[in-house]
Amino acid sequence: MTNLGKQLRDGDPLADAPALPLEDVQRIRRTIIAETHRPAALWSPRPLMVGATVAATLAAGVVIGQRLPRQAPLRPGRVERPGGEVRRQVQFDTPGGTRIIWVIDPDFDL
Repeated sequence: MTNLGKQLRDGDPLADAPALPLEDVQRIRRTIIAETHRPAALWSPRPLMVGATVAATLAAGVVIGQRLPRQAPLRPGRVERPGGEVRRQVQFDTPGGTRIIWVIDPDFDL
C-alpha cells in the first residue's frame, strides 16, 4: 500500500514549476489577511428569497383551496330496509369517484 502523501506529490502537475516570487507571495498574503479583517455583510438577499418563496407557496395554496369544490360533511345515517330492520351506515365519497360504505351491525359481538 502506497503512502497518500507520495501519491499526491507524484500527481501534482506543478511540482516541478518554479516557486512564486517573494513579492507575489506577500501580495497574496496581504490580500487574504485584508479579506479576513473586512466586516461581513449585514444584509443578505437569501432570507428575503426564502421568505418570498414561502409566502408565494402559501398564497398559491389558498387560491387553489378556494377553487376546489367543497363537500358537505358526512354524517352517519339510518337506513330502513323492508321488513322494519334498521341498520346504521356511514358513506364516504372520494374526489376521484370511489364510494365507501360502512354498515354498522348493532348485533355484532366479539
